[in-house]
Amino acid sequence: MLARLTPRKINDLRKDVLGKAVPASFTLFVATKDDIPAIITLAEKEFGPDTFDHVMYKHYITKGHSLLFGLKQKEKVAAWMMIELNRRQKRIYVTEIVTAKQHRGRGLAKWLWGKVFLLAETLGYKTVTSHVEPSNKKAIALYRKLGMETERRINDYYVSGEDAFYMKREI
Repeated sequence: MLARLTPRKINDLRKDVLGKAVPASFTLFVATKDDIPAIITLAEKEFGPDTFDHVMYKHYITKGHSLLFGLKQKEKVAAWMMIELNRRQKRIYVTEIVTAKQHRGRGLAKWLWGKVFLLAETLGYKTVTSHVEPSNKKAIALYRKLGMETERRINDYYVSGEDAFYMKREI
């Protein structure tokens, strides 16, 4: 059983996210089909063979229970997150999150995660989950800082053959 965040921790996270508008010099966007080429370019740089193809991104952008949103700087995609909303399970699953290398360390991923946690709370969802490669130490550290815990390890999960941690945060 995963431990719930204390009300104090939740309030601290909420203040941190709500206290900040969109990070300076960035604009929030909800992806359309026109954004797919830029999203794929960034995803390929970060994920290599483990990225989705054009058809999958189009599917996620156009289906009713998914959302791809992020931050742009000067009309260039700087960071984005793709999520699935599962009403039956009352769960948001983060399919992908990417921050361009030149924008890392500026709090963009933390800001996007914060928006997802607030969305889950607003919708009355119970959990937010994601998979992450065990070798991605920075992502794991951020997820844990945000209250996520490793629920299990899945062997040979990624195309590359790497395992995955299934991480979860109760809302």
